[in-house]
Formats: sequence, C-alpha cells, structure tokens
Amino acid sequence: HVWNRRPAQALESVRHAAATGNASGVGVMSVLAMMSAVRNIIRVGGLGPGASDADVARELGIPPWKVSSLRQQWSRWSGDQRRLAASLVDLADAEALMKGGLEPGQALDVEQKLFELEKLVVSTGGQ
Repeated sequence: HVWNRRPAQALESVRHAAATGNASGVGVMSVLAMMSAVRNIIRVGGLGPGASDADVARELGIPPWKVSSLRQQWSRWSGDQRRLAASLVDLADAEALMKGGLEPGQALDVEQKLFELEKLVVSTGGQ
C-alpha cells in the first residue's frame, strides 16, 4: 500500500501484522519488504513501457503477474523520482534503526520498532 501511495491502508496492514504475527519481527521484515518493493518499482521504470510483461518478468526475475502492479506503482511515482530515491535512504536508515536501536548497544523494543515503522510508512506513502 505504501508504494500505491495509500498510507492509511499501509498502516492498517502494519498494525494487523503486528497484532496477528510475530510482532518482534515486524519492523525489520517490513522494512526489508519495502526495500525490495521499491527496488523492483525502480527496475521496472528503468525498462520503459515498450517491453511486454513476460519480457519484464524474465529480465527482472519476478513472476509475470507482478509486472502489471509494479508498472502501476511506477506510474504513481515516476513524476516524483527524487522522493522515490530519498525513500531508499529513509529505508536504509530505518533498517539500521530496527537492527541496532537508538544508541550503540541499545536495541529498540517491539513498541518502539512499530512506532518507527509507522512513521516511515506515513512519511513515505504520504508524499
């Protein structure tokens, strides 16, 4: 939902995952999933509109059913490529925060990770 620019739905998904799954892993796993998704969006955008879905899927090593969704997401972000690039930096910072905490030797607890993830989802998807 973040890359569809629907932060409210993205927040709902994050909170649902935290409530129903392994809340301690939500932060890192969610950030890594967001990083993978944004990389794929950028890769699809870099190939241009002329290639078939099958060609794009083969080139990027992704399932063919995913190409259409990635192209739609690219169309939402293609006019805002600086923000999309900045989101990669934000995601890298968030990954370090989720893994290492606020201070050296101090890890974030589950609630702090969830709070940081929610801030990231709102700032990224709401742009």
